[in-house]
Order: sequence, then structure tokens, then C-alpha cells
Amino acid sequence: MAREVGMVSASDRNVSIPFDVAKLEDVARKAGVSNATASRALSGAGKVSDTARRRILEAAKQLSYTPNRSAQALKGGRSGMIGMVVPNLSDLFFASCVNAVEAVAMRNSSLLVVAATHDRADRTVDAMKRLLDHRVDGLVLGCSEYLTPLLTRTLRALPVPVVGIDAPLTKAGRPSVLIDNSAAAQRATEHLIANGYQRIISVQVEPTLYTMKERQLGYERAMRDAGLTPETRHVPDATAAQALLRDHQDGRTRRAFLVGNELGARYMIGAAKQLSLSMPKDFAMVSFDDFELAGFLETPLTVISQPTTLIGEAAATKLFRHMLHGTAANSDSEGELETILEASLVIRGSSICRPSPHDSRRSTHT
Repeated sequence: MAREVGMVSASDRNVSIPFDVAKLEDVARKAGVSNATASRALSGAGKVSDTARRRILEAAKQLSYTPNRSAQALKGGRSGMIGMVVPNLSDLFFASCVNAVEAVAMRNSSLLVVAATHDRADRTVDAMKRLLDHRVDGLVLGCSEYLTPLLTRTLRALPVPVVGIDAPLTKAGRPSVLIDNSAAAQRATEHLIANGYQRIISVQVEPTLYTMKERQLGYERAMRDAGLTPETRHVPDATAAQALLRDHQDGRTRRAFLVGNELGARYMIGAAKQLSLSMPKDFAMVSFDDFELAGFLETPLTVISQPTTLIGEAAATKLFRHMLHGTAANSDSEGELETILEASLVIRGSSICRPSPHDSRRSTHT
């Protein structure tokens, strides 16, 4: 094994720290195989028997072997990087999914590279191409919008595995990990109806997104089943939220709001504070996405909590499985392309008639 010396700075002086760097031939020698066989096993390219692969991986682990990713990439092998495209890293849903994908990448000795489109759907294709320019081995696509013809064509043509989250990529023949947004919204609306609310307004910040349209469908289904009239308001900012609440504070009708995402909930909570309104005295509210302070508000907020960690882990695990087997992750049958995970309705004081100290601990599954 070659011995090299690395120099690091400590305090005001340089100190020499010796460390051993295992090379490919060290791993091959320890496993009792040729360099070529060890290379195929460690890169995932080419056939290696299961027995030999186990020996090689165990030898690499014992020697703390780290492959030369740059050399592998130049040879047309794997770069040891995966890419992820998200609309916005400030979005709590996608930020949590990124953390989960990164954890799976680390377990698979890969580096995660993230590109944000900054809520510009037209930048999604460009972001994927830039990640491919950096020779990523696979992609996780966080995409809330419907697939455009250009995005569909691009996804079908990509030479690496792709797995989507938040919206289905079925039209492009790529797998996705999702929740049933329609069923979750229906369950939340039914909860409000069961608590005596007859006038329930759907609040949408970005109504054109796939997820928002699915949630709207579930809301409307629950309202029609109960013989109630659906109402929808577009609330793109805090000013619109104030206008909405101002229009609904006559006190004669018990009103409730089903809010499509965490940003909309923040607009509504801020507007209520400005107008000196409180939940559930003046209105009730249920929102998609559980955020850190939702359970600690003056009136804790009822939410539909998405399993963001599970979504990210499932998507990344699926991606690495396709990478291991050398498939483009588009060979599953159509029925297997969508993995549906379960969301939870977490019932707190904002949506019930008489909140009690125990409400924040109640939860039911959609």
C-alpha cells in the first residue's frame, strides 16, 4: 500500500499528518482478483460474480478504499455523483427531500449535486442538462408542474436513470414517488365538515401546479358529497390573504379554509394577526405541509403532513437500484411507475370547535 503525506494547517503552523491511501491494486490483491475485475465491481460496470463482488467490496471497506472519480469519469465509468433538481431550496418540502436523498447518496458513497430552478418551470430542462454536463450518474427530479411536451421528450432521451418526486413522470416513462394529494385534501375537507363547518374555502397560492390541482379535486369531491358548494380563492401574497379574511369576518357563518401549502398558511396566519382574528373563534383552517412552528402557534395548526423523509429516501433508493442494474429507470410497467406513500392528517386546535390540550397529539392517516 502506498503511503503519502498530506499537509494541513493547524493554528498558525503546518503539521504533517501521514495517511494511507489504498489503490485499486491493493483492493484487488486483498480480494484475490485481477485489477480489471476489482474495477468492474467497484464501478458497477460489467459483470462480476456475486461471490467475487462481495469479496471486493469487503476488501475495499477494510482498506478504506476511495475510487478516483475523475479517472472513472474520463474512462466513461461512473462519476460517483447524482443530481437533484428542485424548484426552490427555501421550500420546506423540497429542502427536507434533499436532505433525505443526500443521506441515501452518502450511504452509497456518492455526492449529491443540487440545482434549483427558482420556481421557473422553463429552467427545469436547462438544470438537468447542466447536471449531465457534470457527468452525474442519475437524477432525482422535484417537479410540481405538469409535464410539458419538451420536458417529456427530454426525460425520455436522458441517458441516465431519473426518478421524480411530487408529480408523476408517467408520460415520460419514468418512475415517481408521490402522495395521493386528492385523497389527502378530501380527508381534510371531510374533517372540517364533521366539525360543523358549512362554508369551506379552498385557498390556492399556485393553482396551476399538478399538486394543487389534485388537492383541489379532493376538496371539491368532499364538498359535493356533503351537498355543499365549493369556493376557491387565489391568494398569491399576504395582501390577498388579508383581503380574503376581511371579506369573511361578519361572524354570521362558521367559515373554514383549506390551504394548499405551507406558504399559503403563513400568509393566512400573518393576515389574521394583522386583523386581530383568531382560530377557531373567527375561522378554522387546515393546511398542507407541517412546518416547524405549526404546533406551537397560539392556536396550533391542523395540517396534512407529508412524509418528506420517506419520499426522498424512496426516490433515492429507487434511483440507486436502477443505477446498479444499469437500467434507465424507464423499463418498469406503467402500473409500477408510481410509488404512493401515505400522508397524515394531524388534528390540532385550528380546525375543531373546542380545542383541548390533547388536540395537538391527535392524528389520523389519509
